[in-house]
Amino acid sequence: MEVAENPTKSRRSFIKRNKIMKKVLVLLAAGAFLACFTSCNKTCTCKTYAAGIVVTTDDDVEVESGKKCKDMSHFVTDDNGENKTGVECK
Repeated sequence: MEVAENPTKSRRSFIKRNKIMKKVLVLLAAGAFLACFTSCNKTCTCKTYAAGIVVTTDDDVEVESGKKCKDMSHFVTDDNGENKTGVECK
């Protein structure tokens, strides 16, 4: 005589596998979402200073891959540390 499989035990294992699959799918979706936003071209806002006064502002300066906005900044300040001259990107 064969013993039938316990239907409640089978159902519990199905629910447990289903919960694990949901977690995996959520993690994959979150990873894809993050990858989409980090792979987009990044732009910076760069301001050109002359003697501490903003001369020009450029909002859409594209950054090269692997670089930061800060890497594009190059400016000097006077001896007092108050007036800057050059380009500052953020």
